[in-house]
Amino acid sequence: MGAKRSGVYDSAMASPPAQRLTYADLLEMPEDGPRYELIDGEAYVIPSPNAKHQTVLLELALRLRTAIRDRSTLFVAPLDVVLAEDTVLQPDLLLVTPVGQARIERGVEGPPDLAIELLSPFSVRRDRGIKRATYARFGVGEYWLVDLNQQAIEVYHLDPGTKPDYHVVRIYRPGDVLTTPLLPALALDPGQIFPSLG
Repeated sequence: MGAKRSGVYDSAMASPPAQRLTYADLLEMPEDGPRYELIDGEAYVIPSPNAKHQTVLLELALRLRTAIRDRSTLFVAPLDVVLAEDTVLQPDLLLVTPVGQARIERGVEGPPDLAIELLSPFSVRRDRGIKRATYARFGVGEYWLVDLNQQAIEVYHLDPGTKPDYHVVRIYRPGDVLTTPLLPALALDPGQIFPSLG
């Protein structure tokens, strides 16, 4: 695919650009063009979601929203999560709790308590690779990967340390009950969010 402009590329490029972009550069990009995420100063195009992605995203967001019993806030992409001046991600869903580290400003500044990515053929390598590592490095405590094809939700918790990484808590499938300490009222059967997609 190649470079879109200096410092902007997708994962198909052979080598990264020399220029490191910042959040200020991201804000100056045209609003009518593609959306981007920044990871360590390198911009990645965010592919447009398909109808299946959006259907599952809406179903999941509704169920998470109804489980909120405190002043936690749920956001749906697109919304910038500014982890550093040169690292800005847009998870499909994110939760900010009242006791978390993140601040709600223009977007979310700092690590959300929960980041959720819906896997697509275009995003699976990035979501399982560099984005997972980036979320861990900046202290996002819980990370979910929603696999549309397998109709499963993979739940990961952060293992902090000198090299933070996630360990899988469980892979939830239709008929299971997903819970999380972040939302004590949540009892989610993944089958509820995959309607008529089989």
